[in-house]
Formats: sequence, structure tokens, C-alpha cells
Amino acid sequence: MKRFLIISSLALLLFACKNSKQASEALVEDITMEVAADTLSLEAAVSPTDTLVYFRRTPCFGRCPSFELIVYQNRTARYDGQNFVNRIGKYTGEVSEENITALMELAEDMGYFQLKDVYDNRFVTDLPATITEIDGKRVMNRYEGPDLSRLYNQLDTLIENTPWNLQSQN
Repeated sequence: MKRFLIISSLALLLFACKNSKQASEALVEDITMEVAADTLSLEAAVSPTDTLVYFRRTPCFGRCPSFELIVYQNRTARYDGQNFVNRIGKYTGEVSEENITALMELAEDMGYFQLKDVYDNRFVTDLPATITEIDGKRVMNRYEGPDLSRLYNQLDTLIENTPWNLQSQN
């Protein structure tokens, strides 16, 4: 009887682990698909030739900041603050030439334009992605990517230094 209980417990444990693994893989795939779908919807709405800078931080299961920034060739910008950021809502503004120049110089100095397009591992769950696009070069950095903190700080500075106008909530 004791042997039967041990074998039954092991079988139940193995079955539970397998289902848990399948559930976590499905969740990772859902998040990856959501990021890809959001990216595709943005690309359909904005011509790649119109976008100069794109910066997005995706949500996680915790308190990760999530927002989206688009700066167009004419320096007008759109910001959508979603969660855990100082500015929640949809805003428009105009980015200064100095901020654009500083960002472009930093991206060039860091070798941004030579980076791979995607740094990710779909089996690692609950990590937010940071997606950037500068002058047509897009990098999705979610797992084991390069340290782009200087670039992200420069983009955060660009957001903070831009005078924003809150859009009406229709």
C-alpha cells in the first residue's frame, strides 16, 4: 500500500509539472503574440518613412512602466502612458532638435545600427520588452540583449524634456 501511494504521488507530480510547463509556454506565446500584434498594428497605422524614433516598454505581471513614444520626421511626437509612469494618457508634443541630435549621436556611438533585431527567449516568462526604432532600425530587447541603458536614459530624457499636451479622452 505504501509503495502504491508513493508511485501515485510521483505520477501526479509529473502530470502536474507537465501541465504547468504547458501553461507557462502558452502564456509566453500569448505575450509574444501580443507584442508582435501591437507592433504590426503600429506599423500599419504609421508609415515607416514617417517615423524617426519609436520607444516602447511593454507591461509585465508586476509594476513595470509601460508606454509608447513615436517621434515623426517633422519632430512632432505622440506619447501614450499606460501603467506605472508619471504621465498616464495620450499626449502630443514637439521634440527639440537638440534632443533628436543627442539621441542620434548616442545611437551611432553605441553601435545601435549594427545590433540584431531581436533579443529574446520565449521560454522565459514575465519579462517586459523594450522596443526601440531609430531611423528605421528596430531592436526588440527582452532577454539577454545588449546593455542599452544609456540609450533608454536618453529616450527618457527626451520624454521629460518635451512639452506635452494631453489629448481629450473621447
